[in-house]
Amino acid sequence: MASISGIHHMATVVRDARLARGWTQEELAAQSGFSRVWINRFELTAIAEPSFSRILTLCNILGIKLTVSYAIDPDAVGSRETSQGRAKEGAARSGEGNMGESIGDKMTDDMPPTRQRRSRNAATILETLALRSKEQRSGGIGEEESA
Repeated sequence: MASISGIHHMATVVRDARLARGWTQEELAAQSGFSRVWINRFELTAIAEPSFSRILTLCNILGIKLTVSYAIDPDAVGSRETSQGRAKEGAARSGEGNMGESIGDKMTDDMPPTRQRRSRNAATILETLALRSKEQRSGGIGEEESA
C-alpha cells in the first residue's frame, strides 16, 4: 500500500504497476486509448495536471486500487458551523419545528416530505461521521476499515 502525496507519486505507482505486468508504454497506450507519448510524459511527470478520469482509467486497467482516507480534527468539528446546527437554526427561524435531540426526529408534519427525507438523510450522515470520528479517536475502528 502506498500513500500518494502528489502527481509524482501517482506517476511512479502507475509506472511500477505497468512494469510489474511486463507491459511497455505502447501496450498500456493500446489498452487505455491514450497515446504512448502521453503515457511517457505522464510517467515522467511532464504533465502538470492530468485529468482525474485519465488517472482512474490507468488505475482500472493496471489493477491499482485507490482508497480514500481522511481524519476529522476534533478541534475543528466543534468550532465550525455544522449542517445540523444550520438546520436547527433555520427551522427555529422559519417556525418549521425543532429538529430534536436525535437530529432527524420531531419534524413538523407540514414540512414537505422531500425536505424531511433530505434532513433525515443529512442527519444520518452527520451522526455516522461523528460516531466514526469518536471511534477513531478512541481506537475503536479495525485496521481494515481505516485503511
